[in-house]
Amino acid sequence: MSGVRRRRGSRRFAAWGVVLGKGRVLVGWEQDVVGRTVTAQAQPPCVICDVVRQIKIEGIDAQLKDSILHHQRYYPDTSDADHIEYYSLTLDSVKGQARIDFGYESGQRAYAVDEIKLLEKTDGNFKVLYSHFTGANSTVNQNDLLVFDYKPKTKNLTIDKVAAASLSVGFKDFFTAGTPDSVARDFEANADIYCSLFHEAENGIIFRLVNYLLSGPLRDNKYLLGEVIGFKWTGDEFVKSEPYFEE
Repeated sequence: MSGVRRRRGSRRFAAWGVVLGKGRVLVGWEQDVVGRTVTAQAQPPCVICDVVRQIKIEGIDAQLKDSILHHQRYYPDTSDADHIEYYSLTLDSVKGQARIDFGYESGQRAYAVDEIKLLEKTDGNFKVLYSHFTGANSTVNQNDLLVFDYKPKTKNLTIDKVAAASLSVGFKDFFTAGTPDSVARDFEANADIYCSLFHEAENGIIFRLVNYLLSGPLRDNKYLLGEVIGFKWTGDEFVKSEPYFEE
């Protein structure tokens, strides 16, 4: 993971909802004592909770995943006055998505984000998206993007490399045909692409283009077709959109 080292063994927080489709429920309370947490009342098992338990997330072992199901926010005891680390989670049980943030309240500006999203299939099972990206200040690095199939009846989670390969976006996808190579190279040298599972678009995933040196909006660049490319989930497949600019 670029630029961010999460200490294995540092406990993380979580707040979880009830079974997918039954409404949003936030469990747990924020605490402000380093190295201590307030345990929330146990909740019924939920689909996304089981998926989170099964997906391998860097820096989180089985014990920490169990902690995630019982805590909302956590300041690990590895923090000090100069570098206060924190873990937080956002969960939407209606949309079936979870986001775990790691960062610093003081000192460093590095951060790490893990996002998980459930997409319902026409057969009643789920396609699962998992994204892991890191960054510092204005930079961002997309480290992982994985796709799984999940069967809630058997709790069977299997990787889907074919679907993951179909979710491929490169810099050239954002540029007009005939863009000079020198222009594209200069832009790419100071740009990144990262994906977001938490957004207000249709079911699926979006890839966002960012440039660290441009002072104005990307839409002012005459060679760009857009700053976002989306993949909408139809229930059976992902359908890629044309590039577009956000409002």
